Amino acid sequence: MGIYEFETGGCPTNPNMSPQDFIEWMSTVDKSLAEECISDGIDNIVIFSFLVFAISFACTQKYIQVVCARMAKNQKTLEDKFMGPEMIQVPVQARAQSQPVMQYIAVPQHFVQQYPSHVTNAAQMPQVFTSSINAENSMI
Repeated sequence: MGIYEFETGGCPTNPNMSPQDFIEWMSTVDKSLAEECISDGIDNIVIFSFLVFAISFACTQKYIQVVCARMAKNQKTLEDKFMGPEMIQVPVQARAQSQPVMQYIAVPQHFVQQYPSHVTNAAQMPQVFTSSINAENSMI
């Protein structure tokens, strides 16, 4: 057997052992010890593979969490810049309002300066609704 002496009667621990030396060692030991050594080697490979998978999975999950947090932060920044800050609506009671109320969102000043053709004020808007009560028509 040469330089691979197994005085302890255990499994070979030299990683540089050639396949031929391992086969020779298996032919010289008891069958149950050889089976135990092979079984231990397979168990070690399974445990190592599970550890590598678990660490890779945890790192991937953390990466996804960081990317989603960064995306939400960037989305909030864009919304605040181009849509204005979020308007918090005061809770209303159901019986207090009988008609829907139109809510207007304030346009940021930088948007008005950049895109003046997209913004209209009340003086520029055409009169869509006219009152049915005016000087010419009276409801008498």
